[in-house]
Amino acid sequence: MGVVGCGMVDKNRGVVQKGMEEYLKNKYESEFVVEKPMLTGNAGFGYKVYQAYAYPKDKPELRFVTKWDKGEPGKYDDGYLRVKWTAEGEVEVAKVLKEVYGEDVPYIYDYYLSRYRQDLLSPEEYKMTYRDTLEKYVEDSATTINYVLFRDGEIDKKAEAEKVYEVYKKLVYDNKILEGYKIYAYYIPMDN
Repeated sequence: MGVVGCGMVDKNRGVVQKGMEEYLKNKYESEFVVEKPMLTGNAGFGYKVYQAYAYPKDKPELRFVTKWDKGEPGKYDDGYLRVKWTAEGEVEVAKVLKEVYGEDVPYIYDYYLSRYRQDLLSPEEYKMTYRDTLEKYVEDSATTINYVLFRDGEIDKKAEAEKVYEVYKKLVYDNKILEGYKIYAYYIPMDN
């Protein structure tokens, strides 16, 4: 048992960890590794939540947070689908950025369905891919694309604006994500 918060020994951590593993296995019909949960929140206000990092046993790169609220026994939450769908979408983002700019471009990508929509998904829908969610729930989808371009000298603003528009068209407009999107292109001098 480990030390949590104000120096108290947390005797429930192992039980909570097993509960999180069972929750994820039952929800997604797959094996997950759950790291040691940590107790967070403000006990004085009755808010105590265990949080732990977890990932599919066969895909450790898909790391996400799972939670269990002590005040609501049996109720768990997790961010697996957001991480899964973002990773799938990243493949498309990298491909489009390379097509448009002719080079590998550093980027950060985030994709998700609204919390409201995720709470209504059926168990069959947990297996949907990023592409499936766009086709079925595009009105509840949101995407954020941040990327960085290192450039020498003066920037041709018109040419660069056309490239940003091409990224927008291929990743947002063609996917019919007409609400809930953000694209940020950062231009940084090469010597920086």
